[in-house]
Amino acid sequence: PSWAMDNGSYDEKRNKVRATIRPLLAEIASMIVNWNPNDVWLKFRRTTLLEALKHYWKYEATTLPSGVDSLLVYLNATDNPPKETPSMDVVGLRKKVGVSLVAVSKIVPDLLV
Repeated sequence: PSWAMDNGSYDEKRNKVRATIRPLLAEIASMIVNWNPNDVWLKFRRTTLLEALKHYWKYEATTLPSGVDSLLVYLNATDNPPKETPSMDVVGLRKKVGVSLVAVSKIVPDLLV
């Protein structure tokens, strides 16, 4: 829930939950951003996970620059081994990356300036 990340004043129970959740979310975000798969479909899955982090980045933007950088790198993804024309998997990944970048920019536009 959003109260787990914001800095509002809540009762003791919610503050205790927030103190537990914040470090766990930071660890998950770091793991997703640091994961570097080679397979195109795993890159697609990582893109989906990075897009989901937009809600986390709204409150904690420490991994935002490297996450967005990863998405920008995926815009130029190629097949392995490289082919003359990109496969449908690579085209799908590039489309997903574009949609994810737009989705992230709608949630945290002021942090991407």
